[in-house]
Amino acid sequence: MEAGCSARRVAHQLGSPDCVVRSCWDQWIQEISFTRRPGSGCPRPTSRREVRHVVRNARVQPTASSAAIQAQVAPSLGAPVSSRAIRRRLAEEYLGSWRPLCGIPLTPTHRRLHLEWWLTRGNWTAVE
Repeated sequence: MEAGCSARRVAHQLGSPDCVVRSCWDQWIQEISFTRRPGSGCPRPTSRREVRHVVRNARVQPTASSAAIQAQVAPSLGAPVSSRAIRRRLAEEYLGSWRPLCGIPLTPTHRRLHLEWWLTRGNWTAVE
């Protein structure tokens, strides 16, 4: 555009719609930057206050699931927050619900039988 090309030609070369190129050019002319304007984009469904509350609950109870955090947070905030939103906000804060690996506790008899089974079949590459 500065070099004499039209917005349509630049858009074709970039593989973008020409309206995008025009709006970027207009913004460059007005502000001399291509950064997004503050407040542009979709508004967040959860406020900063709600996010702080969710993060605080997750730090206090690191083994709580997102559904458990949701159940604790909703009454105190007075507004429902989805468990998906909770998982997203925890991921943004590099947190997650730390869940220990759950498994059926085996008795000593189970362990002994499993060890015997494994010893007989453990070397499966050997010719029998």
